Amino acid sequence: MLEIRPLKLTDFYRLHSSYDDLGSGKHFIDLYWLGLRHMSLKWLLAQGGLFGSTTPLIRGILRRIYYRSVSFSVVAVDEGKILGHCFAILRDRKQDGSFIVEYGIWVSEKSRGLGIGLKLTKKIIEVVTSYGAISGIRLYVWENNVGAIDLYRKIGFTQSKVIKQDKSIGDEKFDTVEMYLPIIFESDRRKSALFIANGIDEVSPGVAGGETRFIEIAKGWFSRGLTMHLLSSKGGYKLCSDFGLSVVPHYIKSITRSGRFSFLSKSFYSMFLPKSLTGSRIDIVYSTNEQLYDVLPGLLLKIKKGNSLKWAVVVHWLPPYKWWGRKQSTFTNSFLFLVSERISLYIACLFADRILAVSESTKNQIENDFFAKFFVKKVGAVKCGVNFSDMKKVSDRVEKKIYDAVFLKRLQAVKGIFDLIDIWEMVVKELPGAKLVVIGAGIDGEEAKRRVLERGLDKNVIFKGAIYDFDTKVKELASAKIFMLPTYEENWAIAIGEAMAAGVPVFAYALPELDAVWGSNYCGIQLGDKVNFANKVISALKDQQLLDSMKLKALNFVEGYDWDLISAEELELVKRDVDEKPRR
Repeated sequence: MLEIRPLKLTDFYRLHSSYDDLGSGKHFIDLYWLGLRHMSLKWLLAQGGLFGSTTPLIRGILRRIYYRSVSFSVVAVDEGKILGHCFAILRDRKQDGSFIVEYGIWVSEKSRGLGIGLKLTKKIIEVVTSYGAISGIRLYVWENNVGAIDLYRKIGFTQSKVIKQDKSIGDEKFDTVEMYLPIIFESDRRKSALFIANGIDEVSPGVAGGETRFIEIAKGWFSRGLTMHLLSSKGGYKLCSDFGLSVVPHYIKSITRSGRFSFLSKSFYSMFLPKSLTGSRIDIVYSTNEQLYDVLPGLLLKIKKGNSLKWAVVVHWLPPYKWWGRKQSTFTNSFLFLVSERISLYIACLFADRILAVSESTKNQIENDFFAKFFVKKVGAVKCGVNFSDMKKVSDRVEKKIYDAVFLKRLQAVKGIFDLIDIWEMVVKELPGAKLVVIGAGIDGEEAKRRVLERGLDKNVIFKGAIYDFDTKVKELASAKIFMLPTYEENWAIAIGEAMAAGVPVFAYALPELDAVWGSNYCGIQLGDKVNFANKVISALKDQQLLDSMKLKALNFVEGYDWDLISAEELELVKRDVDEKPRR
């Protein structure tokens, strides 16, 4: 009868024999996971017929070598013969004292396809979890081992990165895939995080980069056992539900007024915390935006609860002090935006435990601020990501390009919606049948539609509104030949990463912030040069070879950004005290 159990010292001889049956004795001798030199282990294994009649000295040496190096090990045994072996080694020690373990498995050739690998893996996870100080399991698998990759994904592992051309068989080289499974601490199961997102519209919640980011971070924290609370409008709760995020809702006062000055009303009412928060255990408060309406509630909760909670404030972008120089924005709007942003930032500097700057460029802005620079210990640069593997699965099913271009962003002047229409008008003059699909919602949406009708472009520009369903959004992206983003202000632009993951080449205004993140993996055009932008798009639409090369280059680049790892890193950063040194 098959038995899955921890490895015993007396199993060594049978384990070695099992490897030899496969013709892979050298793998056992190598045992790279022990970190030993081959000759040393060979000599020890050769003494006295291994463990059957080994001297107590040699047996003691082997015991110490094995149990110091391989921290957890289980075997599959049937009628005295070992059919499989699974192990996990303590590797990276984290700041909180927990470890990441590295996983390895072997199943005899005759025993494959019987579910033994699945049973061994589940058992090693059970053993590892019981240790109580493990934060995750990491493994490496060759890209061509599709069966193993599918097995690991069913268990819960996700791909974290790909090591290119890492292994070779003869002249053929293969990539190595690194996969990761987070282990939930019992202590974390009891923790709760409150995400504050008061900027989401009550009736028509848009899906901008900020909303996408906090929902993906919250999903990652939820998978690690934290209970998610949300302080937002009913539109915010709906948005989370549409994206599959389970939250405990707490509603701010309904704001029916919309427009550029609605943030004043939201900021005022955000100071009145809902009664539903009374009595709720909150360990982490996460202000999803640097706007006052997201920062003020965090400040009130921090004052009320003190050091019993951690408060983190996300800073996406800071407007320049020369507010009158902002393009596509009025003098008054820019001034109010500057004042509110700086007040929020300085509140965060004084009272928050952590300031999360989205991108290195935003972190540099904070560090160069005349006041914020004195609080740089609180500032940490964080990333954005994509659900690469899920997006690629959906996009690979799209067989036909039905649009020439796609725009996915908030419909606002500073995000380039009006430049987009001007550029597309020039494209249509050269390519009369060209079609552009616009995805998103925003305060300038109605004006954008009016301009499209006024210029007779209604057959060339299709407005889809905000799309909440993941598969539908990816299909729309992948159905376009190129992605256009003539935005004037960005810090990361998650939409660019999503377009790349969907296999769509990106054309955007060249901003220093975008160059810092995406490098040469997108086509950058000088800010405001609409004529050159249109010419670049026209040339690309006529050159399929160029589009194919841009697509391949961007896909290889964006594959390294994964939301699960980013959310895990961010959780560690939030929980860590400011004076602690980051893990290297």
